Amino acid sequence: MNIVPIEIGDRVYGFEVSDVREILATPEVTYVPFAPHWVVGLANVRGEIVTVVSLPERLGDTVASAESVKTAPQLVMVAGAHRTSFGVLVQRVGSVRTVGDDQLTPAQHVCERGRVIVDQISLGIMNPIAILEGGTNG
Repeated sequence: MNIVPIEIGDRVYGFEVSDVREILATPEVTYVPFAPHWVVGLANVRGEIVTVVSLPERLGDTVASAESVKTAPQLVMVAGAHRTSFGVLVQRVGSVRTVGDDQLTPAQHVCERGRVIVDQISLGIMNPIAILEGGTNG
């Protein structure tokens, strides 16, 4: 399995390469009233309107800095359910890492497929469908 590590503040998460559509500079994001607290807003990416999310807030991570999300220089476009995409604001995208399926340990959150150790850091492998459609456990 090939993993793309992403950094948000002092947190590291990961997406499978097959789930990442592209990585681009953060476009203008428009606030959406009455959206869930973890939805930062909407962005126009080459004519496609996409939902932009704060992954730490979606995961209930109150330690990760909200300011670090607001000043994120990059947007990772992730393939979501039903041929939709959404964006995750990030500070840094790491190099692709290859991990064996046997290295996957149980998920700690409903938005994770599981966890792996990469460069001595335990990171959750995110499940894009659960990020937009799943519940919470944190």
